[in-house]
Amino acid sequence: MTDAVLAAADQAALQRRRFLRGGALLAAAAGGAVAASATGATPAQAAETDVSTLTVGLPPARFLDTRTSDGRELIVGSSSSAFDAKHRLKKGAWIDVAVFPTDAEGIGIFSVFVNLGSRASTKKGTLLVTEPDGGRSDAWTLHYGKGAEVNNSAIVGVGVDDSESYYTVRIYAGSVTHVVLDLTGVSALVASDPVEELRTARTSQRTSLARVVAAAKSMRR
Repeated sequence: MTDAVLAAADQAALQRRRFLRGGALLAAAAGGAVAASATGATPAQAAETDVSTLTVGLPPARFLDTRTSDGRELIVGSSSSAFDAKHRLKKGAWIDVAVFPTDAEGIGIFSVFVNLGSRASTKKGTLLVTEPDGGRSDAWTLHYGKGAEVNNSAIVGVGVDDSESYYTVRIYAGSVTHVVLDLTGVSALVASDPVEELRTARTSQRTSLARVVAAAKSMRR
């Protein structure tokens, strides 16, 4: 499959997340599409390209810290007037944080593993990290007391920002607080190159893992 065909399939099927939430994904390819389990270990056959699912643990990396300008660099969207004068997220406000590039060739992300934390809150409250398209719910990811440093881990679905440059997660605040977010892993769809299929399965897996890790590291500026 040519790079152009793969890029088109990846753009349509992975970047726009056109896979079935019930457990199947559609791997677009020239001449048609096939369905495969999104949770199984068996790759989906799509023309000459295999699409496999991988869950990859990553060295924890801080993607958000509202206390510093560098820490706010990956905020790609927000509600109106989301921050107070000290750049704390306001009660009821939300921000979208970029967690993975959409232009990583042959890689599509459908969920991420994160650690979410509250810092220097003005009163007790909650934080929710969620998929941007899902809207706010009554659930919360962590509950914190006034001024307490509290952290919690979550597995979160992702969306895509308006420029379609990044996969994103959305964070809602229940009271005024600084927020930190670390990325610790991803669940990804990875399209393999036909040449790689001639190698051993172990070598192919290592190559796919390396590609996902490299793409995640590229987010750190």
